[in-house]
Amino acid sequence: MTIPTAAIISYLWSSDIKELIGDDTWLDYYIHDSDSPLSRLPEATGMSYEYQNNAKFYFHYIGKNTGLKTREVDSDEEADISVFQVPGDYFVNQGNDNTIGLTSLYDSYIDILFLESDSTFDTKSTLVHEIGHSVGLRHPYGDGFNSDYTTEDTIMSYNDGYYGGPVSNLLTDADQAALKEIWGENGTNYDLRVDPTALNEDLTYSSSAPKVPRSLFLPIPPLTMPS
Repeated sequence: MTIPTAAIISYLWSSDIKELIGDDTWLDYYIHDSDSPLSRLPEATGMSYEYQNNAKFYFHYIGKNTGLKTREVDSDEEADISVFQVPGDYFVNQGNDNTIGLTSLYDSYIDILFLESDSTFDTKSTLVHEIGHSVGLRHPYGDGFNSDYTTEDTIMSYNDGYYGGPVSNLLTDADQAALKEIWGENGTNYDLRVDPTALNEDLTYSSSAPKVPRSLFLPIPPLTMPS
């Protein structure tokens, strides 16, 4: 089923991202590996080159195909968005037993945290899902388990789709159209159009963080969900 772009755009989140990026209009991202300096998340583990390259591919892809300019920086202190792989018990210790990915917006940065699962494809899907959140996408109509949609419709769904073969780009046509609606076409000076009547409810708040962030959780699907 084709999903409307408005169903997967978080207008409030997108507005806050624009404010965070500021006047230079560059989105600076940092991918943590085991050799990199770290200023705020000592629990983070170094992610494999495969997952590093996966994250870099999608930030680069978004930068090349929308009006949002992206560039990699060397530390989380320099970044607007930082990507960290965390150990298996991290979310459990934070009281989020069913979480495998988390994107949180603070005053001056966004953190993406994710777990490595048994499936490389599932881990990459989680990572791209969280990157989608970090640049303004939300769950379908605010509900990741919305039964009308799967990841074949949008990477922002929790419901697995049937691809029937190798997938070269996890961002669907709807995802890409939504990102262009938020950030404009490549080569444009993006103008973020915010509709104050379209604010959605896919943002939650956590009181356990050092600063209270708006956070987007990707829970572990129930065992009855398709693999």
